[in-house]
Amino acid sequence: MDIAYHPIDIISLAVLIDTNQISQLKGVMMKRFLFLPIFFLLFALTGCDASSTESTVQAYEATIESCDEDDTTETQGLTVGEKLEDFEYLFNIIASNYPFLEMNKRQHGVNWIANKDDYIERLQETEGDLKYYIVLNNIVKDLNYDHTSVFNNTGYANVLRTYKNVMLEPWLEVLEDPVVQSRYLNAVKDEDQDNVTEAQEKSGDLILDKWDETSTAYIKISSFNRFNIEEDWGKMQPFINDLDDIHSLIIDIRGNGGGDTTYWTDYLVPELISESKESSKYFCFRGGEYSEPFIISRLGYKYSDMEVIDEAFIKAFSTGLPAEIKTDFKYYITDTMLINPIDDEGYLGDIYLLVDRYVSSSSQSFMQFMSDTDLAYIIGEPTAGEGSGFDPLLLRLPNSGYVIRFPGVMVLNSEGANIEETIVNPDLLVDTNIALEKAIELIKINNE
Repeated sequence: MDIAYHPIDIISLAVLIDTNQISQLKGVMMKRFLFLPIFFLLFALTGCDASSTESTVQAYEATIESCDEDDTTETQGLTVGEKLEDFEYLFNIIASNYPFLEMNKRQHGVNWIANKDDYIERLQETEGDLKYYIVLNNIVKDLNYDHTSVFNNTGYANVLRTYKNVMLEPWLEVLEDPVVQSRYLNAVKDEDQDNVTEAQEKSGDLILDKWDETSTAYIKISSFNRFNIEEDWGKMQPFINDLDDIHSLIIDIRGNGGGDTTYWTDYLVPELISESKESSKYFCFRGGEYSEPFIISRLGYKYSDMEVIDEAFIKAFSTGLPAEIKTDFKYYITDTMLINPIDDEGYLGDIYLLVDRYVSSSSQSFMQFMSDTDLAYIIGEPTAGEGSGFDPLLLRLPNSGYVIRFPGVMVLNSEGANIEETIVNPDLLVDTNIALEKAIELIKINNE
């Protein structure tokens, strides 16, 4: 089955959605479905949501340490039986739905399933709900994936607000569960407040320049932050439209940790191309019962609508296919991103793309698309595997009401490799500090 849209991840931005963006689908052909074009920032998210979780945990630990030994407030709440029942529920869903258990073994040497007894022992020793949260959070962290975490109050409030705006089930069903709202009571009270941070509101550092001596234009994009799009594009579009006599264009995304994919799918790429460009990936699912309602809601497919992972699918990839695809995954669909040009002109010169190790999430998706479609010659350092797919699934623990998010899909690139484990090498491998210098050298050689 083919799906011709680029799926999104609302949760990972954890900010207010501007519903006016629905009308901003300028260059992307969306067949079958129309989704709010918000993409997650894997690397940048780690610095935002994860740090927020760390702050909450530290605050909890400080609260616990400040309690008197005879203070019974901390020890009231969940019973040991309720805590273990919650964990058993979590464990069973992760065991049958989570896509990266084997990757965790390969990358971090952690056999999360085999650690079950140790996790149970650690949870049994917790006194009070706060200590339980800390231990539970550390157990979930053992899965070693940035989009897998236990929500704190801030994360819960932001995600609740987001899904209220789009009215997307079954995410709302989890978030509005009475037990969940009781757990996150303060977050619910603060839910109507503006949580957009100063960092999110701040425009990125966009640099536009022209060097006439080499007939070169230079665009430096530090972030694909959705809050930067309007201001950045107001400057960038007339700049690109004035490049008819410029032979080479350098796009510098070194240090760009991602943001909103529409920054480049709806604006930058459609302005650069003169004909439609597309690239494909494969969404692979384990077939767990818990995941299916989320997949139906987000992608429009039941498992019965998907292709079955069989010998023909496996043999289609000569190398790179993760071993667990053959044993632990049942279904797949093909995701095709098709981007159409703004007009039939585009930019006719050579494009050079500068990257480094910090390029991730939607910025790495941009790099991959430019590479797959031969739109740019890529210079710099290797980038790590990107996060992709669609919104992380939400799981509520029945007794405690804590909400856990986790990915429900493994995405394979066109060669069958798991993109989370795939290092993307540039065409010219150089130290990031001299990438711009090397690009200019190449341009001078090509101009001779």
